Amino acid sequence: MKIKLYLDNNVWDVFYEMDLDIKEEIGDVFELVITREAELEIESMPDPLKSYVVKVLSDSNVKTDLVFGFFDSNKPKEKQSVGGFSCKFDKSRLGGRFARKDETEFVKNEKIQLGKLKKTGLYLNEADKSLASRAVHSAILTRDRKKMLKRAAQRTSNVVNLTNWDQAQPPGQDREHFSNNNLSI
Repeated sequence: MKIKLYLDNNVWDVFYEMDLDIKEEIGDVFELVITREAELEIESMPDPLKSYVVKVLSDSNVKTDLVFGFFDSNKPKEKQSVGGFSCKFDKSRLGGRFARKDETEFVKNEKIQLGKLKKTGLYLNEADKSLASRAVHSAILTRDRKKMLKRAAQRTSNVVNLTNWDQAQPPGQDREHFSNNNLSI
């Protein structure tokens, strides 16, 4: 069975700098996943990074994990970060999955406050909350040093932070971490 590996939006910069072919480098060990919130953040990326990410998502069969929720009237339909009974923003998708109890308990225990609505169509902290809650059951790959993801890492040990790699190592010299499946969870 493959390990679900959620990619935080900030890891794309590293992959792009390394010109990483995720499908080839990671192999069959992981099922690559992004949250709906991460998907929404891609639109605000500058080119050529955005073009790279869109291509990788398509070529590597990266899936978007969509959690069930109700329509947020503060957001346009194409910027909804949850799936309802059907996805109003994308008719090809079914509605979202039900959040697991441990995910909702994590969010409840964190008492995460969402901030103002940003240009991406997400509330401040919304993407971090969504990603951190997945750490209770899956692996997370991030470069984020925010407290929420640090606490998720302390609770679950499922958070792999790329900033912990040797910062002196030039991009492209560290590929064996992926190809030898040395990402430990």
